[in-house]
Amino acid sequence: MYEKMLKTMIKKANAELEYCITGDRFKLTEAEIQETKLETMLSNKGSGMTISQTLIHLSKWIGHWLNTKSISTQGYFNLLSEFEKQNKPQSNGEKNK
Repeated sequence: MYEKMLKTMIKKANAELEYCITGDRFKLTEAEIQETKLETMLSNKGSGMTISQTLIHLSKWIGHWLNTKSISTQGYFNLLSEFEKQNKPQSNGEKNK
């Protein structure tokens, strides 16, 4: 996981450097793509799950199938946030009910 993150960081840095050298704005787009990949890796907290795999787990949690083509980004992140709140252990070590 960490090796993959480091490679992504290197790709991002190279794209930013190429932008500084050439002035090609497409390199900024490439850097932003790499930044998004890094954020995705970090938001999965090292679990290595893709968004599709996360949707499967969320579907099981709410008891109804989530269609990847019809769910909005905001809806996805709202569900993910609520899922994390519900499954976060309390200070005494017990899970929320």
